[in-house]
Amino acid sequence: MDAVFLKAANPPQFKCLGATLLPLTIGHLFLLRKYCSDIFGQDEMSFGSLAVAAFICAHPQEKVEKLLARRFVRATFEVWGWLCQKRDLAAERDIFSDYLNESLDPPKLWQDLSRPLITCQSPMEMRLLVVLMNDFHYPESAALCVTVAKANALWATFGELKNKFTFEDSRTEGLFEFAERMRAEKAKREN
Repeated sequence: MDAVFLKAANPPQFKCLGATLLPLTIGHLFLLRKYCSDIFGQDEMSFGSLAVAAFICAHPQEKVEKLLARRFVRATFEVWGWLCQKRDLAAERDIFSDYLNESLDPPKLWQDLSRPLITCQSPMEMRLLVVLMNDFHYPESAALCVTVAKANALWATFGELKNKFTFEDSRTEGLFEFAERMRAEKAKREN
């Protein structure tokens, strides 16, 4: 069984900067891209971005914008920053990165190579939101509250049921590697 199903049923627990992070939802991803999009880049995350990201993920996504609009939010972040001064910033960055990586890890799938490969350039949160609304008839407000792990599990199961792909296992993993080698050899012979 793919790990995404286990994560959907029992999300891993993370604590960053003293705040317990909730399971990452699609709505959280939209808020992270809006308020601290640099956390998705290759550069080192600043303390400010890390604090905003931890704040967003420690609250239900539907309440975050109201909390950030409060009059005393700046003072709250200043006090929180002061309390976190003695924390190891590198370790806290690693914890948040692990949280994102664990939450965003998609299911391992294998697609029939006789069909054209389908690629999607849209961000994961948009893809999952559209799938939940279109295929599962979630209203937008409800879809935004679905955890990324659960949305990935639903999407993967739906795709498997429609015979669009199958889950990678030891058999298909070896077959996929063999198919890739054969494709490379064919391309080499043609050139």
